[in-house]
Amino acid sequence: MAAPIVGLSKSKLAVNIVANTGLKNCVGAVILLHGSGDNGSNFNSWIRDTLGEELSFPHLQVIYPTAPSRPYTLSGGMLSNVWFDRYALEYETHEDTDSINHMTDEISKLIQDQVNKGIPENRIFLGGFSMGGSMSLHVAFNQHTSIAGVFTLSSYLYQESLVYKALQKHKGRLPPYFACHGDTDDLVKYSWGKLTVERLQEKYNIQTEFHSIPGLDHQLHQGSIKKLKSWILNILPNSDS
Repeated sequence: MAAPIVGLSKSKLAVNIVANTGLKNCVGAVILLHGSGDNGSNFNSWIRDTLGEELSFPHLQVIYPTAPSRPYTLSGGMLSNVWFDRYALEYETHEDTDSINHMTDEISKLIQDQVNKGIPENRIFLGGFSMGGSMSLHVAFNQHTSIAGVFTLSSYLYQESLVYKALQKHKGRLPPYFACHGDTDDLVKYSWGKLTVERLQEKYNIQTEFHSIPGLDHQLHQGSIKKLKSWILNILPNSDS
């Protein structure tokens, strides 16, 4: 039985928006989802410290939401800022569909907020680190296949993920996918991330860019973030530059 979703039905995702001097020229958005137990503000700081500067774009708004607090099975049922519940950190296990579907709806509201502000969905990127990347794949390939792109850093999908079930039924365009994973990651295994990328690319013909990072464990990496930024700019360049 799925763990009860406590205190989420009326919650609204808290967001940390990076200051952008070119906001008046904003034509798109990048939404970054943190890993389990973190928050948007800390994730913003971690990326800034790793990159050596703010991850920013003159024409794109960068948004760091914070997951609501909920009981998390892997923390003994204690409250934690997580996008969904997990019963095990393994490749061959089952997903908590209730919490995933609930948070897919909540992130969809955040995407719709951007659309309501005049940003077309096909100019919105969604991605994240670890659990945040996994959540992004659920949102992108289940409900928002028209977004500009989806990306993951040290993330994976379970072998029998809901994402694959959704893709089996989908017809039409799918967003391109960018992924990086450290080959010495001992928390979210490199093999799990690689299998996820290969399956999405080979079985569902998703345009994929995958970078294996030698010697990197479950961490952010400056080179990965630079590659991510280049990938975003290649898809949606600044027309004023």
